[in-house]
Amino acid sequence: KRDFQIVLKAMYNEEAGLLGRLDPVHAPAPQALTLHSRRVMIGKARVCTSFIEVPQEVNLGDCTIGSSKKGELTLKNLSEMPTSASISFQSKILRVVNGQNKPLSTDSKIPQVQIAPNSTVNLYLEIVPMRINPAYCKQITVVNHSNPANHGYVTLKSNNEDSNRVSLHALFYLVRTRHPSNTIYFDTIVTNSPIFRTFTLKNITQSDVVLELTPSNPEAISLYLETDPFAAPPPAAATAASTQNNRQPKASTDKPRVARALTDKLGPGGGGG
Repeated sequence: KRDFQIVLKAMYNEEAGLLGRLDPVHAPAPQALTLHSRRVMIGKARVCTSFIEVPQEVNLGDCTIGSSKKGELTLKNLSEMPTSASISFQSKILRVVNGQNKPLSTDSKIPQVQIAPNSTVNLYLEIVPMRINPAYCKQITVVNHSNPANHGYVTLKSNNEDSNRVSLHALFYLVRTRHPSNTIYFDTIVTNSPIFRTFTLKNITQSDVVLELTPSNPEAISLYLETDPFAAPPPAAATAASTQNNRQPKASTDKPRVARALTDKLGPGGGGG
């Protein structure tokens, strides 16, 4: 008893045109064999050329520094066979997510997506700009794994502006999260069950900086300050004096510490317009 493997390699016929339709083909039987006895097996299959279509440009318009914005990227399979496509780009502020706001499964850090025959997959390009750039432009390559010759190129454009004065805040403190774009994701959560995410604020000046943190939805989001359990408690005398000072109203001529930090950083005149 012997097992044989039949391999049928379908070649692309340029005269047939660029068709994404499954056409039947068969391997012709050999005409001349030197064996005394033979049994002919004919290989048959349905093959087609795989093609995917992508938009030439995705324009996100005005994007605020430090805030995320998404643009839809549509991948369309034009053939009658399933395929997979990989999305390649080089950027620290850009990522590809699906409709559930989850990153695509990656292989060697290249996002991949499966596309059914004659169907469309909608993805989203999410950008979190870090610098002002009125003419931001990034090229994204989409490769069809079933047809290496079928490459698609998408141009991502945006106007990155600092409408929230993030650049000014960056002169005094840094915000650090687990995500490179300083975005906090809660992913899937259970109703009426609290879930915690942490972020760090670092003062990069030589003066004290006072910040007021306010959530956009106080009914759903609460902010807590993490204390160091190994830190030594303050002396009793200093604590009593600090409590007494806090009870006394501040004079109207006193500058807040954040204002003093801004003056020290920008110098006389407030740094211009």
